[in-house]
Amino acid sequence: MTTKVVFKRAEFESQMADILNDALTEAAAIGADGAQREIKARAPIAGRPIGRGGGAVSKAGESPTTQLGVLRNSVSFTEARALRAAVGSNLPYARFLELGTSTMQPRPWLKRGVIKSRDRMQRVFTAIARKGFERINLNARVA
Repeated sequence: MTTKVVFKRAEFESQMADILNDALTEAAAIGADGAQREIKARAPIAGRPIGRGGGAVSKAGESPTTQLGVLRNSVSFTEARALRAAVGSNLPYARFLELGTSTMQPRPWLKRGVIKSRDRMQRVFTAIARKGFERINLNARVA
C-alpha cells in the first residue's frame, strides 16, 4: 500500500527560486567587496613610473594601483534574478585593465578579487539557503 503526497509544484519552485536568488545576491555582494579589496590593497608604490593620470603605474599581471579610487568605488553587483547575479564596474577602462588591450598587458583585479572571496561567498550562500529551506511551506496534502 502507498500513500500519495501532493504539493503545489509551482509554488514550491517559486519559493526555491526566491531563496536561491536571495542567497546569490548576498554572495555577489561579497564578491564585489572582494574586488574592491583587491584594488584597495594596491596603494601607489613609491619609485614606480608615473602614468598619464599622474599616478604610479602597475606592472603587467598586478592589480591596478589605486590612484583616485574611482575604479574601486565603481564596483557593484546586480540583484540575482533567474539565478544569475553579476559583479563588475560600469567604467569603460575597467575591462581594459582586467583583460588588457593590444598595447597593454592585463592588470587583473575583478576575477582575482572574486576568487579570493569564494570561500566566504560559499559559506554565506549556504547559510542563507539553509535558513530559507527551513521556512519553505510545501502546502502538501495526503491523498
